[in-house]
Amino acid sequence: MLRRHFLFLASAFPLVLQAGRTLGTDGKSIDPHRIVLLADTHIGHPAPKHSENLTRIVKEILAMDPRPAKVFILGDLAFSHGTLEEYREIRALMAPLDDAGIPWHIVVGNHDTRETMFEIFPEKKMEIPGLEGKQIGIVEADGVDFLILDSRMDDTRAYMAEKAKYPNRQPWDGTMDARQQAWLEETLMNYPKPVFVMAHHPIRETKLAPVLSKYPAVQGYLYGHEHRYCRSQKENVELLLFPTASERIHGKKEPNGFVVLDVRENGFEFTLHALSPEHPLNGHSETVRKKVL
Repeated sequence: MLRRHFLFLASAFPLVLQAGRTLGTDGKSIDPHRIVLLADTHIGHPAPKHSENLTRIVKEILAMDPRPAKVFILGDLAFSHGTLEEYREIRALMAPLDDAGIPWHIVVGNHDTRETMFEIFPEKKMEIPGLEGKQIGIVEADGVDFLILDSRMDDTRAYMAEKAKYPNRQPWDGTMDARQQAWLEETLMNYPKPVFVMAHHPIRETKLAPVLSKYPAVQGYLYGHEHRYCRSQKENVELLLFPTASERIHGKKEPNGFVVLDVRENGFEFTLHALSPEHPLNGHSETVRKKVL
């Protein structure tokens, strides 16, 4: 996987589409072509600074004009292993978005526990018949859809039992089971509009590049987990890694914060909102050109 930062300037696409804007519950403008993406919030009692970061991010989202139509958290909502207390705190921190009528969606990470998570967030649970127990589904939006996959490894014992043979294995690695991949291929085969595929773990762990490269509807693969900000490609699949919203930055020069996706007529513009206004990448935009279906 390439590890370069976003170095290319965004292309000069038209302004965000104006049609279809709606009003939130508090009368603020919502743009159906704007999406917010954040990852690795790591909320929990031992990390109050992480909670402060999420509080600030929520406030920044609410201050946007226009506001986004949807928000995604790309896994590792919790600090430890996903306790009731951690998810209760996340619900409280995200409540202002609920109050403003901005829906937000969950991708499961290795620090999350599905059963506990959905005890607190039953309305966020997504399941596909035949794939019960996994957080999988499709979130539709204007101009592009988002296909959520579940890369959490449920039982790491057998995986780690082979560490002598594969010394780089770690218990927090991700995976992609054959049933989920089969559903993914069936779904993408005749998908009628642009779609981003998202999971918590990188594509080298989910091993989905050969699958995604076959389908023109796929605009890219979105993920977190690595607490860095990076764009790369694998087998002609655009890979967009989002920074952590927490203080667990991997590398002194990495930003933390969130990314705003604006759907353009001919592409998808991703703009970094770093929590440090002085960060050299704050405000940097990168555009993924829309593939022709």
